[in-house]
Amino acid sequence: MFINFLFSAAAVINSNDDIQKHLKKINYDTFRVEFAYEYHEEGTDTLKGEQGTLFFYKNKYRIKFHDREIICNGTTLWNFDTKENTVTIIKKIDDEDNPLLLLTNYKKNFHPQECTKKNDFYIITMFPNQDEDNNDVKYFEILCNDNFIHQLNIFNEDGSWMAIRLMKWNTKINFPKNFFFFDPKKQNSKVVNLD
Repeated sequence: MFINFLFSAAAVINSNDDIQKHLKKINYDTFRVEFAYEYHEEGTDTLKGEQGTLFFYKNKYRIKFHDREIICNGTTLWNFDTKENTVTIIKKIDDEDNPLLLLTNYKKNFHPQECTKKNDFYIITMFPNQDEDNNDVKYFEILCNDNFIHQLNIFNEDGSWMAIRLMKWNTKINFPKNFFFFDPKKQNSKVVNLD
């Protein structure tokens, strides 16, 4: 497995300045990336997987996978079920509910604890800041080279963990107007009320 290969004979990088310098290299605010994730629950052999694509521009994002699209324009989130043609609209956005957004907002809630290097890959371990008491993530790891993040391993307080592999990065992309907006009327979609 990819993660086991990276951990064998890894050298520790102790300087926090070196870690921060490396994190700045992979800090980008516009990209498209394909992903595949595996979710493991504590005490079971169950494995849940999904594949999809994440589009990101500053604080806006769009995620496509299987029969679902999640679109956020920075203030409103539309969770669109393409199979049922229904959409749930959320006005209060909680970024922590979306593990893929660790790619872009980890600096706000986490700090680097350690960095190890194996061949061309760095493994940066990130822990929650002390003021983030209600964070469900125990810690996570960024697996990257000098240009891109290749995998996130997220370890939760309840013992579950998730591995997200990232493939086919494109950081030079121009999104069409209204790409990060969803109009239920144009899609002829039924709006699901959460109240």
